[in-house]
Amino acid sequence: MIKSGLVLFLEKIRTPSFFARSGVIVIRCHDDYPILFFSLLAQTNHRPQGHTTTLDLQEIDMQAAMSAVQTSFLGNHTVYWLKKLPEIPVKQRTVWANYLQDYRGPNLLICCVDQQTNITPTAGMVFDLPHTIGRDDFFVLYGLMACDITKAQRQFIEQVYGMHESLPLEAACLIIRYMSVVGSGGHEFITTWLSSIIVPEKSLFTLSQYLFARDSKKFFSYWTRIGKDYSEVFWISFWSEQLWRASLFIMLTKAGKPIEARKMAFRLPFSFIQKDYQFLSLADLYSAHDHLNSADFALKNGGGVLALDLFYTRFFHVSTPK
Repeated sequence: MIKSGLVLFLEKIRTPSFFARSGVIVIRCHDDYPILFFSLLAQTNHRPQGHTTTLDLQEIDMQAAMSAVQTSFLGNHTVYWLKKLPEIPVKQRTVWANYLQDYRGPNLLICCVDQQTNITPTAGMVFDLPHTIGRDDFFVLYGLMACDITKAQRQFIEQVYGMHESLPLEAACLIIRYMSVVGSGGHEFITTWLSSIIVPEKSLFTLSQYLFARDSKKFFSYWTRIGKDYSEVFWISFWSEQLWRASLFIMLTKAGKPIEARKMAFRLPFSFIQKDYQFLSLADLYSAHDHLNSADFALKNGGGVLALDLFYTRFFHVSTPK
């Protein structure tokens, strides 16, 4: 059985000498920076020991950063975390990628990059963190906590994976935090809170696909099936992010910035990224966001039971020139 990138990474960091090496460790992520995962890692014994330093590549001068990692003070080994590498300008990112490709020491450099950043260091390792993890990988991840899993906790996880074939990595880390307090109330937690933590993205983005394609028939048919599964507050937040990302994606695409546009494409429907964005204007999306703000205001002030329906109707029937 082939081990996932997550399991390989977790196995390696358990090796005492792993962070004592020189070279480069590249952690490649499928989406946004997995802050809960690294936060969980930082609270265990499987983190870099000794001297560690964080270099914010958006703040520090590039030459100064490269000079720092190229030297060692009195022969001491340092673990450098290169922060925000995917967020610096393209030219600087290319220089760093070439530098890391050939870096051999004297220190250890660790960076987290997106899937579009191709770095294969000569003296180093690359780990691909998955977007979602299955049941077996969850138990390996839980093993980071260096504590035995109770019978109640195991039953709780079995129930969760009985409902979901896989979990987003960040959601799995959040559940691990909850597990310490769930106890015998696991069933109540699942029925009350699980849907708020693990959002079924496939169904949500199918709905989003129909909205951006302005396919009102399919949209409202699907909306009647899942609309009541979540609160009005959730839908306001969800559509706000979708419109924001869609607007930036169109803007960056038109500006000839495909790499930056791909970053904004995360969580947008595939059909929108491929073709549907061409049939929407920025004015359409700005206007839709204004209508969404109006719906939000109405909901927060005790009215507007049909505020979201009005938002949808306006989106399908109001169009402005591109």
